Amino acid sequence: MTGSICCDNEDSNSETENSEISGSNCNSISSNQSEIIDYNWMQPLSQQFSKILLDAVPGMSQAILFASISHFIGFMQKKEDLMMEEGEIAVELLKRFIQKQQFKKVNLISTKNTGMILTIAFILALKLCRDQMHMNSHFAKVFNIPIVDLNLSEISFLKIIDFQLWISDDYFSLQQFEEVSEFEDVNIPL
Repeated sequence: MTGSICCDNEDSNSETENSEISGSNCNSISSNQSEIIDYNWMQPLSQQFSKILLDAVPGMSQAILFASISHFIGFMQKKEDLMMEEGEIAVELLKRFIQKQQFKKVNLISTKNTGMILTIAFILALKLCRDQMHMNSHFAKVFNIPIVDLNLSEISFLKIIDFQLWISDDYFSLQQFEEVSEFEDVNIPL
């Protein structure tokens, strides 16, 4: 995996994306003045990712990690219309990645590449769930990551997990979703 950190944008168009990331709120996203959508599942999902990464990566700062993941998930929801199920699949893929690297006695995940690994987990989750999916060139542009780095990171991730992308239906129990969400509330003033 490369040491790239996702969402580090430096071009002129990326100032908007940077402000969108840093200004996002993990509990609500305003799509216009009259509609506010509440995403209560984002905070517990951020906590899940934080716990997994804190356990797997020595030297991670809990406060910075949680805030970064919360902003990243908000950014993904805004840019790619991320759904709770896709976030849960990304959690499972990250767990699988960490378990497989430990089993294979390799240590690829570090403080320098957690952003890229998290990005790859979400991209793979989106690819698994959606009928029509963007190509990696789209994600490279959104995250300002060189396409070569993104492609190499994705194939490395897939090799570590032995291309085992299937998530069984048992994983998606009602209890699993209740841990993450109290169901999405949509408030649309009439």
